[in-house]
Amino acid sequence: HYQALVDGVYTMPDIGRTMEVKTLSYDNTNTQTYTFTVNSGDGFSCIPIVTATADSDVNVFVTAVSKTQVTVEVSQANYDGKVFIQAIEKGC
Repeated sequence: HYQALVDGVYTMPDIGRTMEVKTLSYDNTNTQTYTFTVNSGDGFSCIPIVTATADSDVNVFVTAVSKTQVTVEVSQANYDGKVFIQAIEKGC
């Protein structure tokens, strides 16, 4: 599987939004919480829209999201692999 964007924070000036891309590495677990780095760690101004996909055949769920963090779970216990997340700012 391929992540088209390198991990980081991107601005989209044409639509006035910010996006953060992150690859989460799972090591013998099925859940991770990630703290956004956008706005120097202050998070998004509104709760972002988050998409998540895995690099192997598991289901991926966003189980919690706030302006500063997202929790992502996979359907396989003791998962070893990667999950790619994209968090996009939405209008408040």
